[in-house]
Amino acid sequence: MLLAVSILLLACACRAQAPADAAPAAGPAAEAAPAGVPADAVAAPADTATPPATTPAQAEATAPAAAANPAAEAATDAAGEQAVNHAIDATLGDHTRYKPVIQALQSAVAAGDAAQVAALARYPFNVTINGRPTVLHDEKAFIARYPEFMTPEIRDAIVGTKYGDLFVNYQGVMFGRGQAWINGLCHDDKCKEFEVKLVTLQPFSG
Repeated sequence: MLLAVSILLLACACRAQAPADAAPAAGPAAEAAPAGVPADAVAAPADTATPPATTPAQAEATAPAAAANPAAEAATDAAGEQAVNHAIDATLGDHTRYKPVIQALQSAVAAGDAAQVAALARYPFNVTINGRPTVLHDEKAFIARYPEFMTPEIRDAIVGTKYGDLFVNYQGVMFGRGQAWINGLCHDDKCKEFEVKLVTLQPFSG
């Protein structure tokens, strides 16, 4: 009997001495979530590895995905064009008389077609050449001096302004920051008959 008791005590003592390097049965990540909170909502342990920051190469690779949505951009352009049409109708007259002239001016300037731009201008036409105000009395003079007053600044303002970004007021339709204006020239007292013309080309003075 005494021998059996001694053997039993020795076995208990052996179980109580666990190896010092034994791994725990469950770490912090296995802790149960508080009541009412999903298990995957428990914060990760403090020593959990943090994903590496995005490298420049990765950022460049993902740039196309972050680019503007073409459909959204098209919708924005359409809304801008509608707003300009409304402003022209309300302030200057029928926008369908203005839009073709705007498009013709932009195309002619982009192509460097001085004769076509001259055909769209109202005379006498005032320009600035070498810092001096100059009056061009006809298309011939306009074409001859075109390279002198059609500066890159004025060209870019005309060609680079989208229809939906044009500014409209009682003075006409403005390109850029005022480098070019077009307006209607009335042919009767009530201005029911009018002709849309290029009325101003000038450097930005702001």
